[in-house]
Amino acid sequence: MHPEEIPAAWGKPGEAGDALAIKRAVDKVFQGCSELLDWETDILFVSVPERLQKLKDLMRGTTKEIIEELNRFPDEIGRPFKESLAPEGVFNIQLVFRGSSNLGLVSEEASRITKKCRPVRGMD
Repeated sequence: MHPEEIPAAWGKPGEAGDALAIKRAVDKVFQGCSELLDWETDILFVSVPERLQKLKDLMRGTTKEIIEELNRFPDEIGRPFKESLAPEGVFNIQLVFRGSSNLGLVSEEASRITKKCRPVRGMD
């Protein structure tokens, strides 16, 4: 999904949005969330050798910040209607997605493990 899909589907201020384009954009967001949750589930339940346990532990929760930011969306979209039964004007919603705060540690641990690996004969 491209970041501009949702605003483009919603339409310019004062113009009606495209309901089907909004639905497609929301479906893509939903699919992305589903994939993030699948990723977390896979990490949670995968068995790894002891030498990879630290990497697995660092990878757990890497999607948490993205999911938390997405969880703000329903509240943000409903806010104008809590303030007024017939809101008017332009309401901007900005979601900011940053990488997980421990991605640097994940990368460092993966590099450390990779440096310790030896090539397997016949696999090069």
